[in-house]
Amino acid sequence: MNNSLSPFGWKFSIGTWFSVRVYVSVLFPLAIFYFLWLFGPAMGGMLSGLLFVSVLLHEFGHIFGARITGGFGDEILIWPLGGLAQLSPANNTRGKLIATAAGPAVNLAICLLLAPFVYHSPYLSNAFMPLVAPISRETFEAANMLDNVVLLGFHMNFALLMLNLLPSCPLDGGQMLRTTLMASMGNSRGMDWSVKVGFAVALLVFLVAIINNHVLVMSLAFLFFLTAFLDMQRMKMGEYYEDSFMGYDFSQGYTSLERTEEATPQRQPGLIARWRTKRATEKRRRLEIEARENELKVDAILAKLHDKGMESLTEAEKRQLKRASSRYKDKDQSPG
Repeated sequence: MNNSLSPFGWKFSIGTWFSVRVYVSVLFPLAIFYFLWLFGPAMGGMLSGLLFVSVLLHEFGHIFGARITGGFGDEILIWPLGGLAQLSPANNTRGKLIATAAGPAVNLAICLLLAPFVYHSPYLSNAFMPLVAPISRETFEAANMLDNVVLLGFHMNFALLMLNLLPSCPLDGGQMLRTTLMASMGNSRGMDWSVKVGFAVALLVFLVAIINNHVLVMSLAFLFFLTAFLDMQRMKMGEYYEDSFMGYDFSQGYTSLERTEEATPQRQPGLIARWRTKRATEKRRRLEIEARENELKVDAILAKLHDKGMESLTEAEKRQLKRASSRYKDKDQSPG
């Protein structure tokens, strides 16, 4: 992401974990201020921390989901409305669905882990209401700290799970729906139906926000509408790549972008187009470096296998050799 384009790209690093660079948007404090304003320092601070951890684990789920399919992921950005993961799963429907579903699966796993501890809570029913906090500020201050962490942690991950399963981009449910429709109907019809569903979900969420007088839900409705509208504009220009206007999670690649630019040489690329081109170039360069490093590692493993036999390989080396074999097999079976 180009940090100089807009505040939405400004970020700072908090480290590299499991070969994944993790960044936090400078706009993330907006979410913290929202919770502090709504619930006070103690409860607001805990909700902010739980949101950060839950979203981070969710995004790592996408990363590891992509790697399981034989793909690649190396960057996470945490920002006020959630997280963005830069990854490239296996270039097939199954790989994309696994990588996308792995994020909500992490939130589901956390809910199942905390469920036995929440089961006997007097606020159990409230924990399943994603639009409102399960306890008040006064109840929070009077309760045990560990009980608060468990209850609010369950509630936060349940809310994230329900939110991300909505069939509207840029959420995971919308990405999975779009991937499935494009695979079964083709890019054009699949994208068209995905956009129609996105508009319908935006309208439904808007009505829910009006009924519940919920400002945050109203902003989500606007986000869904804006995403569907921009996708509709891209569709009119013949651009069917799958990443959302925020670069969410993954795309089919950058060849569609290149073809669009070549087909319209008379048009000067705008700010967003230049940003996309630069991001595509940077990502392509990272993938090339990663591919070269993987080839060197595989060559070293094959040499060790030849000299010392299969028993000499570690479990990690065996897994890497298996992933490399799967990638080569996919290339051999690909058309053209």
